[in-house]
Amino acid sequence: MRWLIFFFMLHSAGYATNPDCIEAFETYRVSGQSMSGIVEEGEKVLLAKGFYKCNPVERDDIVLYDYAGSDIPLIKSVKGLPGDSIQLKNGILHINGEAIKTASGNFYKPDSQAMTMLNLYINRHNQIIPARAFLLLGSKSNTLDSGSFGWVSQRNLIGKVFFK
Repeated sequence: MRWLIFFFMLHSAGYATNPDCIEAFETYRVSGQSMSGIVEEGEKVLLAKGFYKCNPVERDDIVLYDYAGSDIPLIKSVKGLPGDSIQLKNGILHINGEAIKTASGNFYKPDSQAMTMLNLYINRHNQIIPARAFLLLGSKSNTLDSGSFGWVSQRNLIGKVFFK
């Protein structure tokens, strides 16, 4: 029944979703504050585990990511898609020529360590996010996100996060 209600919610919200790849729906409690303003620490969200095995990753999707540096998965927002142009101009991250903003409306300004990481990836790939790679960001600058670990492969996305 829970699955049927969730599937109805997806379709009524305009998602063209293939339910065949969804392994399970799980309630996930957010830990950390890297997505503040979008989802708060302690808030419960619904995870569609396996969602991206047969559904496309879309810009601004909220995802759960299997980060190799932690036992706890990370919740992040997809800001860059394969084929997007990416630049750092005057210390501000731009995707397809548009300055990226945080949840509070400020520009996403990576610190020096994140600038180094992002520049490495940007220069290595001629300012284009490569095929099957995504840029994941927190809701504010300088959180544990692609500024720390670079592009993310789709195979490391656990699933899509929905708000209850």
